[in-house]
Amino acid sequence: MKKLKKSFQFCLIALVFALNISAQDKPKDKLRVLFVGNSLTYANNLPEIVAGLARSAKQPKLAYKMVAYPNFSLEDHWNKGEVQKILAKEKWDFVVMQQGPSAFSDGRKVLIDYAKKYAEPIANAGAKPAFYMVWSSADRLQDFAGVSATYKAAAKEVDGLFIPAGEAWLEVWKREPKFNLYSEDNFHPNLAGSYLAALVIYQQLYRQSPIGLSNRFRLNFEQEVDLPEKHAKLLQEAAAETNKKYGF
Repeated sequence: MKKLKKSFQFCLIALVFALNISAQDKPKDKLRVLFVGNSLTYANNLPEIVAGLARSAKQPKLAYKMVAYPNFSLEDHWNKGEVQKILAKEKWDFVVMQQGPSAFSDGRKVLIDYAKKYAEPIANAGAKPAFYMVWSSADRLQDFAGVSATYKAAAKEVDGLFIPAGEAWLEVWKREPKFNLYSEDNFHPNLAGSYLAALVIYQQLYRQSPIGLSNRFRLNFEQEVDLPEKHAKLLQEAAAETNKKYGF
C-alpha cells in the first residue's frame, strides 16, 4: 500500500512538473507593449508600424497602447499621471519610453530621474522598461553621441532595454550618406525614418531578425507602408547591424 501511495505521489509530482514546463514553453498569443513618448512616437504611427511588421512576419500580435503628446518629456508624463493609472490597471510585457534627444545634462537628468520613478510601477505591471533612443535634428548631427549616451544611461540605471534607433540612422548614412530619413521640418522622421525605428524596436521586442520583413503592408486608419524594396533592404540591414552591437 505504501508503495502504491509513493508511486501515486511520484506520478502527481511528475504531472505537475510537466504541466509547468508546458505552460512555460507555450508561446504567447500576443505581446503587450505600452508606448510612452511624444511626437517622435506618434509620427507616422510608429507603434502600428511595429504591429504591421509583426503581422507580416506572423509573430504574436502586438497589443499596444500609446500615450504620446507633443513636446512631452517623461517628467511631463509623470505629472500628468495617465501612464501611472494605466500601469496600475493593466499588465504589460514592455513599456517603451522616449522624450526629446536629451543630449545635454538637463535632458539627461530628467530622463534618468523619471526612468527611476517609473521603474517601480512598471515592475508592478509585470513589464520591462525599454528606452527608445531618438535622434537629433538635421542641424545638430554632432549631438547623436550625446543622445545615445543619455538613453544608454537611463536603460542601465533601471536594467532596461536600450533601443538604438538613432544609432541605426547613423548606420544608414554610413552606407548611403544622402539617404533621407527626415520629414520636411528636419527633425521628425519621414516614413522611412519611422520604418527604420520600427525595425529596431521589432527586433528588440520579438528577438527576431528584421532582415526580409515586408516593405508593403496596411496599417490601421487606412494608412499603409509602401517602400521601395531596395530601400527596405538597406533599412533592415542597418537595423540588424545596429542591434548586433548590443547582442541581438
